[in-house]
Amino acid sequence: MTALSEQPRDMTPPVEGPDARPDRRTGGARHKEARQRRCAVTRVPGTPDTLLRFAVAPDGRILPDLQEKLPGRGIWLVARREVLEKALAKNLFARAAQGPVTAPADLADQVSAGLRQRCLELLSMARRGGHAVCGQHKVRALLERGEAAILTQACDAADGGKRRLAALGNGLCDGLLIDESFTAEELGRPFGRGSSVHVAVARSGIAVKLLGALRRLRSFEEPAAPPGGPRKRRNQSGPQPRPQAAGSE
Repeated sequence: MTALSEQPRDMTPPVEGPDARPDRRTGGARHKEARQRRCAVTRVPGTPDTLLRFAVAPDGRILPDLQEKLPGRGIWLVARREVLEKALAKNLFARAAQGPVTAPADLADQVSAGLRQRCLELLSMARRGGHAVCGQHKVRALLERGEAAILTQACDAADGGKRRLAALGNGLCDGLLIDESFTAEELGRPFGRGSSVHVAVARSGIAVKLLGALRRLRSFEEPAAPPGGPRKRRNQSGPQPRPQAAGSE
């Protein structure tokens, strides 16, 4: 990959939150959790957990920087597909960069794939750290102990077992996030399996990171609201067509 140009700071200045506190270890610098940026499209401020960062390469290409590690000036957008598409349609990246830029036609798909990969990487880290389990019996045991922070189940699996585990988790685990963003094949990868229908992550530091990553993915992939009506959410009640069910565990 072409190295990015070294630039002194982000394109958009931080917007300090009302609860930001000086950090004694950094001579008064703000905590990272309180750092805010402003979306180049909506102008709404937000934290890195709710925004997407894009970097400008020396040749003017727009690159997604989902882990905020690429050098150079950053352009921040609300983590929604329609916001990114608006930025591309109205050439707002060039305005924010104050110069000509180019963006690939599949930039939104690149972002979606990157967000999904980041979630699976964090899930793999949780598994290696002993904080994630898969399989119906192990997941049920973690839920019954009330220790689960996340229950993610394959979107292409039959509903029966998923509903029972979700009901159990909702009753025993405070603040449980229930997610169906991935297929059984995708959920099996972090565990070295061909497929996995049920996965649970215990409360831990890595679970906090995964929660943020899953919420950002869901925000980006959630369908846009129709004009004059509320946004249609996934997994809503009522009969819906489903893919072929994956094998049970």
